[in-house]
Amino acid sequence: QKSSAQMAPKTNRNKRQRDRKAEKERLYGELFAPYEPSHPYSLHFVHNATTCDELKMFIDNAQTTTNFVFDTESNYLTNFPSIIQVMFMKQIQENSLVLIIETAHLPVESSYEFLQLKQLFYLIFRRQSHIYTWGALIDELTPFLQFNLFHLPVSSYIHNTQQVFKLWFNDWLAFQSTLNDNDDQD
Repeated sequence: QKSSAQMAPKTNRNKRQRDRKAEKERLYGELFAPYEPSHPYSLHFVHNATTCDELKMFIDNAQTTTNFVFDTESNYLTNFPSIIQVMFMKQIQENSLVLIIETAHLPVESSYEFLQLKQLFYLIFRRQSHIYTWGALIDELTPFLQFNLFHLPVSSYIHNTQQVFKLWFNDWLAFQSTLNDNDDQD
């Protein structure tokens, strides 16, 4: 068992990390306006009370959509996979669906509703789809395999937007730094 003297460096490191993160968030809050969605969307929670008609509507939408944004979340305390978020990217004037799939409250696996959910994931991950993620899709999906909603690998085109964003943001920061240096010289 660790003594309090041994735990102090880790506690101090965690505090420094939290402080750095808070400072970074403050800076970003000053630099950037709050995010405003560029087009309308409708939010739907998917769980064991979702109706067959709702699931059919999601499936119909998936059949006419080829671009999806994908993210997952785990329980903060237990790290157990808990939420799959999927946005159906439509044209700007169209309403995009955003699904929040609550894996702790899925329909019974033998139910028709569960089969519809599997069909939905099959359509989302079909060959012609483009999946946009923040990080590696396999890392996002692997913890959720236990729910039997889909299989890996998926045949969709995968786009890790984190890498693209990181390059853009670092270029932007360097450009801002150059502007600030030029302002200081004037």
